[in-house]
Amino acid sequence: MAARLVQVVAAVSALGPERWRRNNYGPGLPVTTSTTTGTAGSAAPTDSTALYTTRSAGHAYDDRDGSNSRHYDYGATNTTNHDTERRRSASRDPLLTIEEDAESICSSLQDKDDPPQSYNSMILKYSFVPLSSLVVFLALILIFTLALHGPSGSKLCFTTILLCIFSSIAAWTTAHTLRLPIYTLASYLSFRRGSAPIILISSTFIQVLLAESLRVGLFIILQLHLSSEKATPSPPEDAFARSCWIALGWAIAEVTVGVVQGYQQLFLYQEESGDERTVLVGLEDSGAVYFTSEHEQQVESPVVFTNQAREEGHGSRRSSPAGSMSLPEYIHEELDHLMALKQRAELEEVYGSPITACPLLFPNLNGLTKLQDIPVFISCLQRIDSIILSLGLTLLLSASYTLHPFLHDHPSHPHEHPLHPPSNIIKIIPTFGVVVLLHTVLSLLWTPVVLPRIGIHSASYIALVGALGSLWAGLWMWGILE
Repeated sequence: MAARLVQVVAAVSALGPERWRRNNYGPGLPVTTSTTTGTAGSAAPTDSTALYTTRSAGHAYDDRDGSNSRHYDYGATNTTNHDTERRRSASRDPLLTIEEDAESICSSLQDKDDPPQSYNSMILKYSFVPLSSLVVFLALILIFTLALHGPSGSKLCFTTILLCIFSSIAAWTTAHTLRLPIYTLASYLSFRRGSAPIILISSTFIQVLLAESLRVGLFIILQLHLSSEKATPSPPEDAFARSCWIALGWAIAEVTVGVVQGYQQLFLYQEESGDERTVLVGLEDSGAVYFTSEHEQQVESPVVFTNQAREEGHGSRRSSPAGSMSLPEYIHEELDHLMALKQRAELEEVYGSPITACPLLFPNLNGLTKLQDIPVFISCLQRIDSIILSLGLTLLLSASYTLHPFLHDHPSHPHEHPLHPPSNIIKIIPTFGVVVLLHTVLSLLWTPVVLPRIGIHSASYIALVGALGSLWAGLWMWGILE
């Protein structure tokens, strides 16, 4: 390949550019040549020893017959003589084909979407998510403090409140940590014959069942029962206040992990915020593969790996990079970048887009959905959904646990053994089953089985409706809405 480049440069120098074009491409073809120095950000990396032939604006590519032949249209010189054009295209230099591949890659990148947002801009916008969640938490703490612990309210001490919060955080963390083992267990129970959707649905159900069981276990450990001074429940009282603080701690853990995962996903787009990377792969017979990288303060010139170098297990640079970066370091960095690209592609595939999307309501849902294309309002709504759902499900289960006479001993001896609930606690199973079913359905909205089909916008709104429904039902069971 290097010998071929030297021959081309020598021929151009001896004959001149115009005469060299006529000898190689024939008269009347308005094809221009240019030699540029490869720099960071150039789509076609070249240097002083490499010659790339660029086509005029009238050039077109045609492969409608499905064969390997190509038809080139040079504007005013358009002709229907395909045999002549095929002979000309077959005799073209491999460098021209490399350039065509480069331009096709660049055009496909430019035709996709608008230029990506900067990484700092995405981080700044996403900061509204933890801020909005913090505002909601502060509002709930203020409401619980004023409404539940007023002069006629609950008499819970500060230590009991902290115990409720940290116990629920520990319970949620336990359920979240066991997600991967549960998925592995579901895969094992299916004897590796079940389909991926079935395994995912079954593992989600088991995980929700475990989480709700831990939530009910908190009621037993924290001695959630009605006060002995009152024969009938009338909130606010200790049981209702404990339920609210348990729900708050559960929501704090879930929202915190969700926000951290959001930042981790945004980190995958850190490199995309800069210039686009370009990978130019030559023909197999050209003997070289060109890579350009646009890392800041890293590689400023392309790296060439020849067939001989690949066989020997190493490559060579055309020029020394900015700074001292060895080939293993460069390869390691490129592998990290490819891993980020893979994770980004998997993430966008999970987010997906609905098959029938309304462009007026969801203009960004064309093809796969990138994380930076998701409005920050939707991300905030997801965290608010988690808070409302945690409060609603906790109130439903706590009301079913405490507001039944069979759950209590005589009022003068309430729960002498709080760690051993009454034997007829089995009667709360109907409410427990409804809660598990609702939570499973809402959890499946965020799995790769459902989310790519309905889109993240629809999933967020459906989750909001389900969370509000559970909250209203829980407040109704406690008698707040009467």
